[in-house]
Amino acid sequence: MLQENNPKHSKLNILRVVLAIIFAVVTSGMIYQLYSALHSPIKTISAIPGNGNEGVTLTAIAIREETALTLPGAGYTILARDGARLEKGAAWAAAFKSREQEAAYRQLQECEILRERLLALQGSTLTGLSTQKLEAEISGLFLDFLDSTADGTLAHEPDAAAALSEKWGVLSALSSGESDYVGKKISALKKEINQLTQKTKSGKKLNTPVSGIYISAADGMEDSGKMATRIALAGSVMENENGKAKNAPLTVAEIEKLIAQKATTSGHSGGKLVSGFIWYFAAAVPAEEAQLLSAGSSYHAILEQLGGKRITLTLESIGVQKGSQIPLVFSCSAQDEQILRLRVTQLRVILKEDDGLRIPRSAIHVLDGETGVFVRIGNKIRFRRALVRCAGEDYVIVRALSQAELESLNPDTPPANRSAIAMREQQISEDATAAGKKRPPSVQRYDEVIVEGRNLEKKIVKQ
Repeated sequence: MLQENNPKHSKLNILRVVLAIIFAVVTSGMIYQLYSALHSPIKTISAIPGNGNEGVTLTAIAIREETALTLPGAGYTILARDGARLEKGAAWAAAFKSREQEAAYRQLQECEILRERLLALQGSTLTGLSTQKLEAEISGLFLDFLDSTADGTLAHEPDAAAALSEKWGVLSALSSGESDYVGKKISALKKEINQLTQKTKSGKKLNTPVSGIYISAADGMEDSGKMATRIALAGSVMENENGKAKNAPLTVAEIEKLIAQKATTSGHSGGKLVSGFIWYFAAAVPAEEAQLLSAGSSYHAILEQLGGKRITLTLESIGVQKGSQIPLVFSCSAQDEQILRLRVTQLRVILKEDDGLRIPRSAIHVLDGETGVFVRIGNKIRFRRALVRCAGEDYVIVRALSQAELESLNPDTPPANRSAIAMREQQISEDATAAGKKRPPSVQRYDEVIVEGRNLEKKIVKQ
């Protein structure tokens, strides 16, 4: 006779099955977590020397005293070189009757430049010149001359023969003890300049209305020079129909309007002249960034558009806040051709700069109150202190205390002369000693810094 199923036994069996399943799930989870903690992939990067900066990045517009140059029509040749400073009335373009006349004018320009250089040397002796150096240059020029002769390009490279002849002339003058080589050369150039001037007389030339540096590119915004005059006079008293009033600095609205303005070019544009030795960058920045800057202070700035080229700026004014923005005006004296071409550009104004070990920002951790990084040494992971000196968007610059900072910790050094960073480090050390803790050593050059990994604090080998 079959025994009836006991309901109590059936419930007990079900409970056992459920508990077994729960135990299996929990155990699997623990094993997985342990495996992940011990075997999760770790990515490292070597701590190599580098530098970094903290600063304010802003969009700025260049405002200068500029004069647009216009060609009256086709057939004109630009004579001025980019970046050349031209006096008022100098020829910057011309229409020639023939290619020979144009070539003569180019030669005339070169002769005039050479004459100016020789006039500056006139009166000085040639005894300071090195015959050994000249002979070395002549050897190089002679090889260039032979190469040009061999490959048939000499006719297209007359400068090769001219340069060789010039160096031979100077060497001969030195060897023979000739004292008035420069004077004779100037006399010969004067004669050549007179002949070339006669050849180019009939060419129709365009002369500069003002003096300035010639830039071949114009963008239709050259009238912003009126703004440059206003900036230069900002704060000074001027007369107007309502009596005396102060020139107002640029506003946020005016700067934003200038930046939004579209560049325009004309088919008859001949470039522009940049006058004066001081010009400006204007920008509107958030109030919290403006507070980091001081009017009257000078800053280094980076022009990313020009491959990281650096310039020096002086903050001339901090204007009136509108909404969350504050207008800033920087002055600049750079006369570089590439910089004078810029209109709207990105500027990074540097507030702080330091060098040390460059480490990804994601690698920085805080463990037991210490800021540092995890490093891999063989198959072990250790924690290393990192003194952060400078922080960028995705990196930090860390280094150990300098010798001067270490010396400032000397008990005999007056508190006022101690480095703030060194004093902070000393306080951390004292706190660690009082708590019976041993501080980890500092990160060193070429340590394998861990930039990717999980549960690193659980994998540390104690110091």
